[in-house]
Amino acid sequence: MAEVNNTAVTELVSPFETNATFKTNLEKLTELRKDGDSKLIALKSENKNVKANKNLDPQTRSQIIESNMYLMNKAKKVSIDNQEEIAAIVKDTAILAKQEGKSYYLAVKDVELQKREEIKTNYSAKVSEIEDDHRTRLAAIGNVINVSDEDLEKEKAKIEERYRAREQEITDLKLSSEDEAKARENNKRMLEKNLSFAQKKLYEEARHEHTLKLKAEKILYKSQLEEAKSSRNIALDASKLDLFNSYLEKYGYLGKLRNNKHTFGENLEYKYRNYIYSFNTRNFLLKNALYFVAIVLFIVFIVVAAAKNQTLLTGNNIVSILSQSSTKLFYSLGVAGLILLGGTDLSVGRITALGTMMTCLFTSGNVYNFNSSTFGNFTIDVSGMGAGAGIITGLLVSIVTCVIFTSIAGFFTAKFKMHPFITTLSTQLLCFGILMITFASVASFNMQDDISLGIKGNNGVYLIIYAVIATLLVWFIWNKTKFGKNMFAVGGNSEAAAVSGINVFWTTMFVFIMAGILYGFGGFFEAARTPIASPSTGYGTELNAIAACVIGGVSFSGGIGKISGVVVGTIIFQGLTFCLTYIGVDANIQYIFQGVIIMAAVCLDSLKYLKKK
Repeated sequence: MAEVNNTAVTELVSPFETNATFKTNLEKLTELRKDGDSKLIALKSENKNVKANKNLDPQTRSQIIESNMYLMNKAKKVSIDNQEEIAAIVKDTAILAKQEGKSYYLAVKDVELQKREEIKTNYSAKVSEIEDDHRTRLAAIGNVINVSDEDLEKEKAKIEERYRAREQEITDLKLSSEDEAKARENNKRMLEKNLSFAQKKLYEEARHEHTLKLKAEKILYKSQLEEAKSSRNIALDASKLDLFNSYLEKYGYLGKLRNNKHTFGENLEYKYRNYIYSFNTRNFLLKNALYFVAIVLFIVFIVVAAAKNQTLLTGNNIVSILSQSSTKLFYSLGVAGLILLGGTDLSVGRITALGTMMTCLFTSGNVYNFNSSTFGNFTIDVSGMGAGAGIITGLLVSIVTCVIFTSIAGFFTAKFKMHPFITTLSTQLLCFGILMITFASVASFNMQDDISLGIKGNNGVYLIIYAVIATLLVWFIWNKTKFGKNMFAVGGNSEAAAVSGINVFWTTMFVFIMAGILYGFGGFFEAARTPIASPSTGYGTELNAIAACVIGGVSFSGGIGKISGVVVGTIIFQGLTFCLTYIGVDANIQYIFQGVIIMAAVCLDSLKYLKKK
């Protein structure tokens, strides 16, 4: 069991430092692995370095690798021969280590709990002492501002002395009798005026001095409280660290036993302990405040719906929310990349409207006659186009058109350092103008019902699958590729990224192109979900996408964001919109609601950024 030094309750000795069995068994394992597992690891690492070394000629590289392979085969044989003995030692020692480690952890926990109680008690006593001293000093300062008769007489004497000095100056000037009389009269009036205001002047000075003393006392009081609080927090953090380190003793030893490997259960326990150690209530609430608000709002909606004899939580409603969120998720994922760079995208709605219209046009199976004031009269006949050709053409045209417009915005952003707010606003107007002058004469395009059903599935189930696939792909790009790392670097600090060798221009361009591809898919699936499109399609989509990203924790400061946050933010925002519509809230009031949500999300994001600074 863990040893406890009874002479000082705070001094606990780790069993991994005192128990001879642990040290002996580690030495045995080191010796058994020396010519086996350890040598294999070293030779594999050497082969990897040799392959990466461009200074070696092919023949030398081949010889070294071949020699190492021969040694690796010998090491494998040694490893197999020692496998049973190693496994037995590891098994028995791991059981003992877990028992001793647990006992040591619990002993440290008891001590640290006592420490924390003592720290809190001392803090309370210190605060009481500070407050008593504060009240004593306030009493000394007092609340009444008085001017004593002695001070008043001294002030009047100073004024009369200045008067007499001025009288002498007038005499010395040797003025004419008339001018001298005027000067003496003025001096006399100033004397009377200053004497009458002497008490008021002294009172104002005393009041000012009293105010300064109160301010100084307030600053001193707050400073002492902050110092006491800081000392308490430092002591509590040290106690928390001691407890975490007592657990790490066991975790680290188990890692040494298994040659820097841990079981699934040990890794799970480590994550839990690490989360508990690093958990901060204030940061947690600040980070997840909008999620809590959303949960409360959903509960309110459920109650309101129940009061109207409606059931909000049904399978169909949940699937409807997810299917609607699925198409919006493509827009959110695209916008998230731009926000990650410290920008935004105001063109999402109009660009995706163009993609949606193109999809509906090629999958409509109709003949459309257009009367454009710019291009004149023309006809598009897709009546002979089969379903498969229409779907492929619609998807490709949707993606290409979206990529063209996002690439234009991306080029001006990357090349001329223009803010994405301006470049995407320009492409928004450009796209909308093209839509109106080309297709305004046709009210809408309608996708064939059988094609729509084939793409989206019953109740839009297939859309959810497409969204899951897109999410996994974008997550992989963001987190597992060099391009993804470059995105975060450019978003965090583009100048530092450029200095470190990252091509900021092409990174920015690829982010815009990726956004265009996602918008193209989003427009295609939105066409299948609706299945109707017109030039006004997509109105407000950009605001919804931006709001979903910010709710999900993608920071406008740049360089901060997670795909999981974007997904959750999209579902929350779309879910709240669905619930508002379901319980019959007016569409105009919904705009107010969305505005409040966006403002709150950006406000919380700013608070997190300021806290980090």
